Amino acid sequence: MDKIKFIVIGFILLSVMSSCRYEEPSFSLTKLNDRIRGEWQVNKIEKNGVLSSEFPCYEERVNSIFSFYQTGVCLIDYSQDNSNIKTAEGTWEFGNKKKTIIVNAKGQNQVISRVYTIIKFSNKELILSYTDSNGNKWTLYLGLILSFIDYGW
Repeated sequence: MDKIKFIVIGFILLSVMSSCRYEEPSFSLTKLNDRIRGEWQVNKIEKNGVLSSEFPCYEERVNSIFSFYQTGVCLIDYSQDNSNIKTAEGTWEFGNKKKTIIVNAKGQNQVISRVYTIIKFSNKELILSYTDSNGNKWTLYLGLILSFIDYGW
């Protein structure tokens, strides 16, 4: 009887772990909507799989900070010409069964409408990618700076 319980529990755990949408912690008590809430800083950017000093737009560059709020508000703080701090304001939501993040924000000079595919999402790391209109695949590596879970934001 103990062998059957062990096999059933093992099968259930294997099923749960293999059904992950993307690379993430195997087990978390925090919902995805809560876990993403916070400030995420862009640490590096890849263009077509190669580390790049280029960036898709001012808002999506190294050191930009994406803030995702519980209300669906998204703020992107970025530096333009390495001096002036600007903020793009808009909205965010999960899409495609929480496999993507949809961001629509208005920056100083442009509107950013992105559907980012979530490559990795853990408590401290978020990796997003999208393909631009020229066929370039951009990958943004973000690290968590501040979680908003405790603040109710």
